[in-house]
Amino acid sequence: MNGERVPLIIKQSQGTRQVTPTEYYVFIAKYPGSPENYIRVHRFVAYCKYGEEALTHLVRHKNNISLDNSWDNLLLGNHRDNSLDIPEEIRRERAQRAAEKKRKLTPEQRAEIPILKEYGWSYSQLAKRYGVCVATIQNYVRRNESYPTSKPD
Repeated sequence: MNGERVPLIIKQSQGTRQVTPTEYYVFIAKYPGSPENYIRVHRFVAYCKYGEEALTHLVRHKNNISLDNSWDNLLLGNHRDNSLDIPEEIRRERAQRAAEKKRKLTPEQRAEIPILKEYGWSYSQLAKRYGVCVATIQNYVRRNESYPTSKPD
């Protein structure tokens, strides 16, 4: 482009554009002869507010409303800062739901693992039986999650 002025075409996108589970306002910037670039409004406003630093940081919404791009609502930070913006009780609920989804074996299945190991089953055989990877079985055995800690009365 060698210092010459090139027209930049900016047009508003249709409503909001879906980005992961949350939505952000975007606009489209296009130089003649180049593809369209979708620019998230919150990143553009943060660039206007913070300058080049906004390009290397995560842009956070102080009130956790992704469509609120007001000057005072945008902060720079990292992913940890962003997650700490969420109230603790909501973070705990999300962590609990994620842990429940992550559990791949029922308590009954975990109790069967040491019995089958005693009968000589390999990690591969156990993984195939329960439809999980070998590492999952090894982790249950290694962490003693599948072994009862005390005998019932």
